[in-house]
Amino acid sequence: MRALFLLTLLFWHGSARADLIEQCLAAPASQTLSLTVDNALIALRSQSGKRTLVVGGDRVPLPPRSQAPIVRYNSALGGALILQDMQGDERYRLRFDPLTSAGARQLSPQGARVAAPLVDPANRSVIFSSTAGQGPIWGVLAHDLEAAGPRVVFQEGGAWQPMATSADGRRLVLQQVFGLYDRVIYILDQKTSIKTPLYFGQRPVAIRAAAISPDGQRVYVATALVRGGGRILVADVHAGSATVLHRADWPLYDIKLSGDGSRLFALENRDGVSWLVAFDMQGQGVAPKEIPLEAWATDLAVSADGQVAALTLSQLGQPPRSVLLKEDTGFAPPTPANRPSACGPISVARADITRSKPVGGLETLPVKVLRPANLSGPFPVVLAFHGGPEGQWVETSQLNYTALANTLGAAIVMPNLVGSTGYGLLYSAADDGAARTAVPGDVSLVLDYIAGDPTLDETRIVAMGASYGGYLAMLSLAQNPDRIQAAISQVGISHIPSFLSETPLTRRGLRRNEYGDEREDKIMKVLDALSPLTLAQAIKGPILLIHGRNDARVLVGQATRMKARLDALGKEVRYLELPESGHVLRDYETQLRVLREKAAFLEKQFGP
Repeated sequence: MRALFLLTLLFWHGSARADLIEQCLAAPASQTLSLTVDNALIALRSQSGKRTLVVGGDRVPLPPRSQAPIVRYNSALGGALILQDMQGDERYRLRFDPLTSAGARQLSPQGARVAAPLVDPANRSVIFSSTAGQGPIWGVLAHDLEAAGPRVVFQEGGAWQPMATSADGRRLVLQQVFGLYDRVIYILDQKTSIKTPLYFGQRPVAIRAAAISPDGQRVYVATALVRGGGRILVADVHAGSATVLHRADWPLYDIKLSGDGSRLFALENRDGVSWLVAFDMQGQGVAPKEIPLEAWATDLAVSADGQVAALTLSQLGQPPRSVLLKEDTGFAPPTPANRPSACGPISVARADITRSKPVGGLETLPVKVLRPANLSGPFPVVLAFHGGPEGQWVETSQLNYTALANTLGAAIVMPNLVGSTGYGLLYSAADDGAARTAVPGDVSLVLDYIAGDPTLDETRIVAMGASYGGYLAMLSLAQNPDRIQAAISQVGISHIPSFLSETPLTRRGLRRNEYGDEREDKIMKVLDALSPLTLAQAIKGPILLIHGRNDARVLVGQATRMKARLDALGKEVRYLELPESGHVLRDYETQLRVLREKAAFLEKQFGP
């Protein structure tokens, strides 16, 4: 009888776990695309992997051919711009699709890679970066929507991207990318083909976004500073140099100007939470409004008259939602419906771990801890590392981690280790090249923090992450075999030198700026010594490796070579290869399968 009871309990628990995971991932979400001419919201709604376009109050079902990510919809265009992934999140093609009728066509050259598409304000053409094949040189093309094919706007050595165009389409703001946070801005006169540099300060300058005045005379940029903080700078296209419009204590990461130039909006990153900064450009000396959003905001769009802004807001435990912010309510976000989280109740706490000495100008190590709200500890711990390395744990939905926390009764510890963004360029660059040796010290600090928190169980820790986060999960297991029980690596790097040599030429220079050049003996030795493949002998606990076969950023060989090495050493490893996936899991069924796989692995490690 007891055996039957235990079997029934086990079946109920497994079913409840599966139901919560599916319920969480299937929750309806929406993403802001743009605004209609009468200031109604255009959004993309998704649920259980199915997408619907919402224009004002009308829903437009998407044909199967247009289930790929939509980057822009405009009623004046009569359709949608779609970036279709053709090779593991590295090769995209740009398509225009009227959605409700035939006539979809490709805008980008055959076989080219495409990035940063934008539509000119008059809706006459689409401007985008493009490079053929594996080459490192990105040119800027435009496809006039009534033309048969694209035309070259600008072509020169290096990586170039369009950022904004003037209302008449004559002036184009270009950025030349030397590194993730090292960019130079130019204004291109498309009529004369004259390119003029705009000076926004001594390099490196972390320019995150740009906007141009309707008359094409002024360029506004949002920046992050070396030691934290941000600026909004404005440059006269004739003078070339910039002045400061706004000083912020935190980095700024997006900026938009209304079509009539009356209002300017910017997004500020305050320790992973977004604030909206709104400027009345017609009121001399009027201080901007600073509006707390209590969420992470993306996809900023602004109406032509500046009276409406639209955003996608992501809050912990809730799916992303599209919102309208209106002038008559002070651009305050609408109060979200008071509904329980589809992933279960979750609480978040922030901590700052004190360092013995500053690293990258930061005296503390920022950490977020998620805990199931209705349970008490001590909790087993998922030590979650973000990707990048140029990334940050911000106030996003975190549906996967919320589901795992409530499914397993576990805490999720999310550190922003040295190299993370959001705390100044000095901090994000403090792990570059040979300085990556500083990262294991930060991991040790986090493990000490876990050991000192009575609500966390230091004897049950599993490291986990994707991409660079997967690399850190494997590295931390190898370097802390008696403190970390197991690891989950999704599309993770197992050997940094071979990762760099395998990286497509379009990204290799940017990655070498971050990790160092593996062709130099000194750097090679450091990176090899910090690679999980090299340290595999030290690993004691089991590893779950998950990798997309079509991944073109971190090639699948990073996983297969790690598995072969662990097998040869007699270590415990489970390998899940996803034949239809790349670096990012875009398919709903695959997302669901992977999250269930992780939950089962974690449950086995944590035990009852």
